[in-house]
Amino acid sequence: MREILLTGGTGLIGRELSCSLLEEEDVECLKLLVRNEQDPRLKKLLSSARDLGKRVDLVEGDLLSSNLGSGKVLEALGDIGEVYHLAADTKLSGGMTGPSSVNILGTKNLLNLAGSLGVDVFNHLSSAYACGIQDERVPETKLRIPSSFRSPYEKTKLGGEGEVYDFCEGEGIDFNVFRPSIVLFENLDQMGIEGQTIYRYLSVLQRALKEGHSSEHFRLRGDLSTELNVVFSTEVVRNIILARKQKNKGRTYNLLGIDLPLSEIVNLVESETDRQGYYLFSQDLREQDLTRAERLIYHGSEPFWNYLDPANSPIWETKNGRSIGGSKITNLRNVRRNLREFVGRNYGA
Repeated sequence: MREILLTGGTGLIGRELSCSLLEEEDVECLKLLVRNEQDPRLKKLLSSARDLGKRVDLVEGDLLSSNLGSGKVLEALGDIGEVYHLAADTKLSGGMTGPSSVNILGTKNLLNLAGSLGVDVFNHLSSAYACGIQDERVPETKLRIPSSFRSPYEKTKLGGEGEVYDFCEGEGIDFNVFRPSIVLFENLDQMGIEGQTIYRYLSVLQRALKEGHSSEHFRLRGDLSTELNVVFSTEVVRNIILARKQKNKGRTYNLLGIDLPLSEIVNLVESETDRQGYYLFSQDLREQDLTRAERLIYHGSEPFWNYLDPANSPIWETKNGRSIGGSKITNLRNVRRNLREFVGRNYGA
C-alpha cells in the first residue's frame, strides 16, 4: 500500500492530523517532512505511533530548498500516494512575503516533489480568509485575486492555493483544498498556543490591563460589531479525515464554524477580569491623542486592525457551521468555554 507524506507535523493542527491519520486502519506508516529530526515536539507523536503499533518516519528536508526533490529525499520517501501539506508561515505580519515565502515557494517545491513521486492526491491546507477583501460571496472554487488583503499572510496563502490549482490541474493530479476559518484549539496545554489566532489578540488585551494605565478606560482600534468566524482544530481535522474516507477529490472546502462578534470577546475578558466597560473601541483613533500605554497597545495590535473592521468581513457561499457530512461543526457555548479558560489561565483570578 502506498504511504502518506505530511508537512507541518510539528504545528498545532499538524500534530492532531498526524495522530488521526495513524488511527486509520489502512495507514501503517506516516512520513513527516521535517527540518530537524530532533525537534522536541515530535516526541509525543512518535510515542503515540508506537502505542498504536504504527510507524512514523522522519525525512529531513527544507521546503524552501531547490534541492527538495533530490535523489536523497526521493529515496527516503519511497512510494507516496497521499500528500497533506500543512506547513505554513501563519504570522499576520513580519513573516516572509512574496514569491519566496514558504506559503508560496514552499508549496511550489512540494508540488514538484509530489509530481516526481507520482502521488495520487495532494491535500492542501489553506485559509478561509485567503479570499482577501472582496464584495462578492466567497465560493468553494479557485478564487479571483481581490482588490486588497487584510494581511500579507492572506496574500501568500492565496498564492499557495494558486500554485496547487495550476500544478495539479496541469499535471492531472487529484487534489483537495481545505480552507478553515480562524482556528481555536480545545487543548490549551499545547506549546505556543498563546501566539495563535484569537489567543494572540486576547494576549494583546491582557497587555492593556498590565501597562499601568491610570484612566478608567482603555482605547483600542476596532469596531465591536465586527464578526470573526472561528472553528475548532478538531473539527478541521475531522473533516479532512472524512473527505479521505469518502475518497473525495478535486474539491475545495470552506471549513467554517460560527461568527463570533468582537463584542463577545471583549465582554468575556472584561467579565473574567472584573473590568466591565474598560475597553473603548473606535475606528477613528489618532495616535497623538493616546496615552503612552495606549500607544504601545495601539502599535502591538496593528496586525489585527483590518480584521476588526466589519466592512472587511468576508461572506462565504458555504453554510456556516456545517461539516462535509452535514453535521454541525462548532457551537457558541464551546467557544465561550474555550476562550474563558484561556483568559482564566493567563489573567489569573
